[in-house]
Amino acid sequence: MLARKKRLAEIEQSLNALGRQLETKAGIVGGKVLLNPYSSPHAIANIESITSDLNAFASTLQLEHIHLHVEDGPTWIEAAGKAVDDTGKALQNARQQTAHAVQDVGNAIANGAQSTGAAVAKGMQDAGNQAAHIAQDAGDAIAKGAQDAGAGIADGVQQLGKGIADGLKQLPEIKLPKFGWGKK
Repeated sequence: MLARKKRLAEIEQSLNALGRQLETKAGIVGGKVLLNPYSSPHAIANIESITSDLNAFASTLQLEHIHLHVEDGPTWIEAAGKAVDDTGKALQNARQQTAHAVQDVGNAIANGAQSTGAAVAKGMQDAGNQAAHIAQDAGDAIAKGAQDAGAGIADGVQQLGKGIADGLKQLPEIKLPKFGWGKK
């Protein structure tokens, strides 16, 4: 009697394991009905037949814990509808991710443009300041040069005048006759 109970327990464990495998396979085959619209329902029907036979065998052995059940897989229309729905959800998710990515890129470009604009403006301001300093230095140099040139010209004119005066002093005095004066 003890050996019979042990054998029945082993058979029950084996039938349960086989039932779980059949349920798993039915789930896999049922998920492929979209790609295999004819063979998938046929395979599920075979699995249901085997499950029914295993339940009958368990009932014959009076095993109470065996309750194997395989549900019909989805029809092709149901699988197609689910695939379309899943594809729509995936596309919606991709659209949202793309929109976020485009927005992030736009923000990055705007920040880069703003930084570049600020750097260009600073560079232009610095260049303008340097140009102003250069122009002021050039203006100061020109003014100094003009002042020096004016002073040099003034000195030159003064020395020319003095040289002419000195040259005239060295000339003999010329006395011109007076015409018409004094003789009557």
